[in-house]
Amino acid sequence: MSVTVLTQEKITEKNVTGYKVLEYLSQGRKILDNKSTNAELQSGEWQKTRDSWPRWTSTIVVNEAPEVKFGKVVEYQNVSFEVPKEYQGRKNVALVLDSSTLKMEKQDEKVLLSAKVLKSQHYPEENGWSMPDEDTGIPTGSKDSSSDTNARYLWRTSRTRIGPVARGFGYYGRDVAVNGGLDLGFGVAFAEQDKQGQAGKTVPTELIEQVRSSLEKLELTNKQELIEPIKKLVRALE
Repeated sequence: MSVTVLTQEKITEKNVTGYKVLEYLSQGRKILDNKSTNAELQSGEWQKTRDSWPRWTSTIVVNEAPEVKFGKVVEYQNVSFEVPKEYQGRKNVALVLDSSTLKMEKQDEKVLLSAKVLKSQHYPEENGWSMPDEDTGIPTGSKDSSSDTNARYLWRTSRTRIGPVARGFGYYGRDVAVNGGLDLGFGVAFAEQDKQGQAGKTVPTELIEQVRSSLEKLELTNKQELIEPIKKLVRALE
C-alpha cells in the first residue's frame, strides 16, 4: 500500500511500484524527473523528505542488452514498447521517453506503452562512473572518475529493460539506477504543477479535527453547521 505525505514543498508518496509510476504518468501526473531529483540530492533538500527515498523519477528509459540491436518491439515484465523505425537496428543506445506523452493500453495481463522519444543517447555497456547527458542526466559512458563531482555512477541491467530511472541509493546521491524491476516499490515526488496531487497545499490540523468530528455526527443529523467544515476543507484543497 502506498502512503501519501503532504509537505509545504511537495507531495511525496512511498512504496510506489514502477508499474504505478507508468500509470501515474499516463494519467498526466507530474512526477519529478531525473534532473530535478538530482538537483534535490545535490542541494541537500532531500533531507526534508528523507523517508521517501530512494525515489522513482519520471525519466523513462527503454534499452536493449549490450550489443543487441533494437528490433520492432521491446518487451519487459509484461510491458511492451514499439520502437520507432528510425531507432530500429541501433545498439548501445538508450531511448529516453517524453513522459508527458506517455500512454498505456492494457490487454489482458499485458501493457502496451507508447510515447514520443525525447532523446536517444549513447548507453554504457556496463556500470561505472561517467559524465551525464546534459538533457537527461543519465550517464553517457564518457569515462570519468568519482573525483569529478559532475560524474554520476550508472547502475544498469545487462538485459532488456523498460522503466523509470531511480535515485538516492548511495554514492552521496550521485548514483543513477536504471536497473530496478517494475514490481519494486520506491518513493516518488510530485511537482508543484501536479493538480491531482494538489502539491504545495497544507491543511490546518484544527480543520482536520473539525471534519473528523463532523463526519461522526453526520450519520445522525444533516445540520448545516456540521457540513460547513467539510466545505472549508474542499475549498482549502482547490
